[in-house]
Amino acid sequence: MDANLINPFIDATLNVLGTMASTKAEHGKPYLKKDKVARGDVTGVIGMTGETNGTISVSFTENSILAIASNMFGEEIKELNEEIKDAAGELTNMISGQEKFRGVGQDTTRGNTDGDHRQESYPNPHDNLPHNRHSL
Repeated sequence: MDANLINPFIDATLNVLGTMASTKAEHGKPYLKKDKVARGDVTGVIGMTGETNGTISVSFTENSILAIASNMFGEEIKELNEEIKDAAGELTNMISGQEKFRGVGQDTTRGNTDGDHRQESYPNPHDNLPHNRHSL
């Protein structure tokens, strides 16, 4: 796993959660998943193709996404619903957007010229109950 690829996503995630949801988060150690089992209850997925292929997932437990969405909306949200999935997708979209401008090795169509012609797809939030990653 290339830290130059992953670190911009980590930085963007922490920044987005802090600015958009008034949430101070700490990251754990990044790892490569070997299966399709989700680790959280709601997951935003960023697909990448080009010289770098794969996905990066931002996964939230039910309690964490409810707290984050409550901060974002300014009202208490008590259960997972489509609005929560939309919020997770929007957070993932903002993380992806920040990474595009901060990351190393970005596609030249985004203004960088260092040669890693990587494209990202639009984030897709998944409801991971039960814990198999699937698109709804």
